[in-house]
Amino acid sequence: MFALLNNIQRFCLHDGPGIRTTVFFQGCPLRCEWCANPETQNAAPVLLHNSIRCIGCGECAATCPGGALKSGTNGIEVDRARCRVCGACAEICPTGAMRRMGERVSMEELLPTLLRDARYYVQSGGGVTLSGGEPGMQPEFAAALMKALRDRGVGTALETCGFCGAEAFEGMLEPCDTVLFDVKHTNPEVHRRGCGADNGLILENLGRAARSRETVVRLPLIGGFNDDEQNLIATAELAKRLNIRRIDVLPFHRLGASKYTGLDRAYGYADVEPMGAGAGRAAALLREHSSARVFVV
Repeated sequence: MFALLNNIQRFCLHDGPGIRTTVFFQGCPLRCEWCANPETQNAAPVLLHNSIRCIGCGECAATCPGGALKSGTNGIEVDRARCRVCGACAEICPTGAMRRMGERVSMEELLPTLLRDARYYVQSGGGVTLSGGEPGMQPEFAAALMKALRDRGVGTALETCGFCGAEAFEGMLEPCDTVLFDVKHTNPEVHRRGCGADNGLILENLGRAARSRETVVRLPLIGGFNDDEQNLIATAELAKRLNIRRIDVLPFHRLGASKYTGLDRAYGYADVEPMGAGAGRAAALLREHSSARVFVV
């Protein structure tokens, strides 16, 4: 069994309880305008070019079998139409300026890597978190991976946008200990405008998660999109109806802006200010109108 993975990060502290390893799946069904990890959105590998690391040696252009790379006035330029995302440039780049994001990994390859820190999971009450992208794009592998980890005594968490078929979502819930569930907006039309799809299926799956597993609502707080009082109160009331005991507020930042440049994509949130004091105001409203513990993380 194989999955297309974007990255694996060890010693994570904000993706569930304790010390964790986070597995980032490649591919996401949503297109959130502010996404901090746009390199995970495509359900196929992508080439990410970091112009800051690039020293202009030209080795990548000389190596590219499709002639997709050339030296321009702003350094190396990528012809996305010709790029095969074969990874030849990434293999030869001396500084890591070229990276092929999205690698096919087998269960047999992945498990030893994840079990390497098992003693830290046990001592801290941690484990492994599946994130992305969206694990629900590859639900059979995600469910099988969590079951294999649980069978070996490792705690599991699923970080999800919730946009996944009901049967596939329930399959992932079964071997999962904790669900970290993104709630980006409560209004379906606003959600569609900002994320590319309405939230009907998402809210249905939130209900499924809350009924069967410890579920944490995660609110990415985006100025001008979901930080208004009406939506914050509606989010709090939704959590209260579902008896959700924790809400994490994730203030907007622009740390992913350079990735859009590296993918030759426009970044529409360059002029949106990072959330500062607004996060505290949002957290206060959420506490006032829900029975959940609320954290700014």
